[in-house]
Amino acid sequence: MLRKLAVLVSMLFAFSFAIAQSNGTIKGRMLDKGNGEPLPFANVVLMKGGSQVTGTMTDFDGKFTFTALPPGKYEIQATYVGYQAIKVNDVVVNSGKITFVPDIKAASGSENLEEFVVIDYEVPLISKDQTSSGGIVTAEDIKKMPGRSATSIAATVGGVYEKDDGTNDLNVRGARSAG
Repeated sequence: MLRKLAVLVSMLFAFSFAIAQSNGTIKGRMLDKGNGEPLPFANVVLMKGGSQVTGTMTDFDGKFTFTALPPGKYEIQATYVGYQAIKVNDVVVNSGKITFVPDIKAASGSENLEEFVVIDYEVPLISKDQTSSGGIVTAEDIKKMPGRSATSIAATVGGVYEKDDGTNDLNVRGARSAG
């Protein structure tokens, strides 16, 4: 009886090692094509049959690892801000083996950036930089204001403060209203 139990335990133990080694691993590194420097924190996605299997991010040295992968053919897509996206096709994963992908060298994509033109600029309703008190409020400025009462218009001028207690009292240059 003890012998049968020992054989059964050893078979289960051997079977667990066989299952553990049925998956493969992919390892690689992403570098700058111009200077060969590693690209840290780049996005690396593993695809199979047009759908995403998993994704990871490169470490500080530009290295990435995908573990516990079923055997088969995969595609790697690597992206990094300011660089062109890279695809590596036909990466074969074998059971219990580590597949080393050749260094992925990404070229700077700065030539793809287009210039932009500012078409319109509007002067802000209230200038944050105005330190002097007083000012001019035009009819166009009044039309843009949410509140059109005399106190809310006066409160837009530097040095004037409207109380929030519902009394519509104004403080001009720190002086309190008489009331």
